[in-house]
Amino acid sequence: MRILLVEPAHDSRARGNTTTVHRWVEGLLRHGDSVRRLRPGELDAAAAACDLVHAHHALHAGEAALAFAREHGLPFVLSLGGTDLDGADGAGPEPRTLAVVAAASIVIGPFDENASRLAAALGAAPRFQRVRRGVVVPPRPAALRAGDPLRLLLAGGLRRAKGQDVALRWCESAREQGLDVELVLAGPVVEEDYARDIARVARRESWVRWIGEVPPERMPHLHARIDVVLNTSAHEGASNAILEGLAQGRVVLARRAPGNEELLRRAPDRAARLAAVDGLAAVTGFLQDVARDDRGRRARRAAAARAFAREEYGAARELAELRRAYERALASGPPRPS
Repeated sequence: MRILLVEPAHDSRARGNTTTVHRWVEGLLRHGDSVRRLRPGELDAAAAACDLVHAHHALHAGEAALAFAREHGLPFVLSLGGTDLDGADGAGPEPRTLAVVAAASIVIGPFDENASRLAAALGAAPRFQRVRRGVVVPPRPAALRAGDPLRLLLAGGLRRAKGQDVALRWCESAREQGLDVELVLAGPVVEEDYARDIARVARRESWVRWIGEVPPERMPHLHARIDVVLNTSAHEGASNAILEGLAQGRVVLARRAPGNEELLRRAPDRAARLAAVDGLAAVTGFLQDVARDDRGRRARRAAAARAFAREEYGAARELAELRRAYERALASGPPRPS
């Protein structure tokens, strides 16, 4: 199969969309497929020598990829990003997103609920297939840390939707209750004014560190230095950061929000916990439980986290589901004219 994969034009390799596309490309190439990976502004006539066009993210890549697919009579696959479903402000899909969704040969998303949300917004059911996010679970997890403080990691671009300010409130509340916690923030600047505010707190408070962008290949080394993976996003597509933390045997504490709830609904309590944004007592209680663990209990948490990641979100299953979506798109044919 010859695939043209159109990805968002992010500058950072650490963004979740880039991580997802990279994993898909590697899996497809191992399977023996041909993949050309381009950004919206790079499409040219030579790229038409493919069997189908796959755009990841309607708002950031979908419109250009759809126009290209129509021009060359190629099936068009759309995979959803988090802001496709929730919009930039959490108010729901934008009209531009819905136009791309309606035209797609196949729409793919990580959760079955994505289809019902799109149907409600469109007034008609899209041609949808679930392709759950995947993660490569390494043979051995990152070594468990020993000793105080309890170190938390929030990985993600500095922007309001990722909720670094919520993580700061959670940690500050836990510290007020006597828990020795440190917060490590990793990620590039996306919204400059918001990033300045977060950086100001990091300079002022000794228990907060912002370490900037961490390349994907360095993340296992970072996981070896932390105890808990945080996710405080207001909404997610399906968080690679959560899955990578689980795969490395790290406990996850995530904000109860669209995307996180679906991703973790079957996770064992010892490995992952959801908390309301204002649920400070629940957050502190969970962190206190983790801090009290002896090495044996920490190891059991790690094993439960890795087993959940492997059984529910293995990369091989993701690839098989992605290729089935491609086969459906080939059978459906090109998108309708505009």
